[in-house]
Amino acid sequence: VGGAFIGYTVLLLCLYAGFNVKYRNRTFWIIAAVFFLLLTLGPHPRLFSKSYSWIPLPYLILQHIPIVKIVRIPIRFMVLVMLCCSVLAGYACWDIFRRIRIRRTVFTLLTVLILFEFARVYYTRPLEKVPDFYKEIGQEQETYAILELTRLMKWEHSSVRSSLFQITHEKKLFHGHVSRMSPEIYQQGYALYPMFSDLLAHSNKDLNQPVGKNLSLNDDERSILPILSFYNVRYVALYHDYPYGDWVRNLRRLRKLFGRELDKQHGISFFQVPQRPISESLIFPGL
Repeated sequence: VGGAFIGYTVLLLCLYAGFNVKYRNRTFWIIAAVFFLLLTLGPHPRLFSKSYSWIPLPYLILQHIPIVKIVRIPIRFMVLVMLCCSVLAGYACWDIFRRIRIRRTVFTLLTVLILFEFARVYYTRPLEKVPDFYKEIGQEQETYAILELTRLMKWEHSSVRSSLFQITHEKKLFHGHVSRMSPEIYQQGYALYPMFSDLLAHSNKDLNQPVGKNLSLNDDERSILPILSFYNVRYVALYHDYPYGDWVRNLRRLRKLFGRELDKQHGISFFQVPQRPISESLIFPGL
C-alpha cells in the first residue's frame, strides 16, 4: 500500500495543475501520469479483492513485449507515476506562488502536509520477537530447510514474519511472496505438495478433495518422514494462526508424526523431523 500511495496533497496539486495551469508542457505530464497509473493496475483491474478479468488494461499487452516484460510487478511503474505527479505539483506550486503574497507560509504548509503524509513513523509498530529457538539454530553452520505451517496469504502475519525470522536463522523456507495472483490459485498450486503444505495437518476428509488427492500421504510415517528427509527438512513449525482445521488436533497429528515438540515460544510449536532414508519406490514432485 505504501508503494502505491500518491498522497492527498500531491493529488490535489495535480488536479490544480490540470485545471488551472496553462503551461503548455503540462499536457505531456498529465498523459504520462495517467498512462503509467493504468500500467500499475496490472492486466486487469482489481478493486476490493475482486478481479475484473473482462476489463483489459495496457499492461496486458506490455507483459508480452520482450525486454519490457521483465518488469513483472506492475506496481513498479508507480515510480514513474510519482515522477509525473512531482512535476505537476511543481507547476501547481509555481502558479499558486505567483498569485499570492504569503508564499513562505503556503510553502511551509504544503511541505509539512506532504512530509506528514509520506512519513512512515506513525505506521510503525514493534517488530515480532524472534523465538530463541531460531536464534539457537542460527548458530549452526549446516544448511537445511524449515517447514512452517502458517497463513500463506496474509502478508503481515506469514511471509513478512517468516522473512523477519529468516534473517536470524538463515535457513531455507518453502514459501514466499506471490504478486498479482489470487489466493485460490496459490493454494491449489501449493496443495500439490502435500508433505510441504496445509495437507500435512488436514483431516482425512480434506485430504480426499480433488486438489492433491492423488499425492495424499495421510498420516503415513513411512512416506512422509523419508520425503521430508529427502528435501532436507529438519524442523516443522506450527504457528498459532494456522487457519486450517482444529489447532489441538493438528498438534496431536504432528506429535504422532514427529514426537513431542522441542520448544514452544510466542505461540509457535517446533518439531524435529527424524531423518529417514527412502526405502521404497515413491512418486513425488521432482527436484
